[in-house]
Amino acid sequence: VQYSSTQPYSICSYYARAFTTDFNANNSLYTLMYKQEPGVIAEYLSNTEADALKSKNGNVFVNYKVGNGNVAIIQYETCPDGTYFDEKHGLDWFANATQTEVFNGFYTSLTKIPQTEEGQNQLIALCTQVCQEAINNGLIAPGTWNSDGFPGLTRGQRLPLGFFIYSDPIDDQLQAIREQRIAPPILIALKLKGALQEADILINVNR
Repeated sequence: VQYSSTQPYSICSYYARAFTTDFNANNSLYTLMYKQEPGVIAEYLSNTEADALKSKNGNVFVNYKVGNGNVAIIQYETCPDGTYFDEKHGLDWFANATQTEVFNGFYTSLTKIPQTEEGQNQLIALCTQVCQEAINNGLIAPGTWNSDGFPGLTRGQRLPLGFFIYSDPIDDQLQAIREQRIAPPILIALKLKGALQEADILINVNR
């Protein structure tokens, strides 16, 4: 959602800027905070107005007084639920890329992917390729896992690659599932790289 006093479709420029992202390029993901919005007239907001907009998880292309001039930037970069747009955009790409990669694995197989650990590992390898792309484009990075309930991971465990993939042994499948030729679920834990958007600077002076 974007506020504009004169342009009801200003959010179109916001999305157009985001959708130029090349997820196959190195370090290509970016936050829209502080970016330009071609074709949109920048707003002049009071602190009270800006705070009200922030409380509703809205966005705005706004003017700031910097030195003797003005600079216009996109502010907040949030979705209506409070999540950051760049993370939601990146995870949408990740879900689509994983689905596409696994589908292509089935489609291009000259024989068949066996219903064994070897076959399951082929699917896991395809998911790993997408995770490696997510490292390359800047979606995920090494970090500490801070959640409970993921098989094979404990809270506080470090993910040195930024991701962790888990799958139950194929021998533990229920027979009814096996007869449908469905692979055991593959669970992927991702540690988002995140982004810095605000900073507090404390200056101590001594004479």
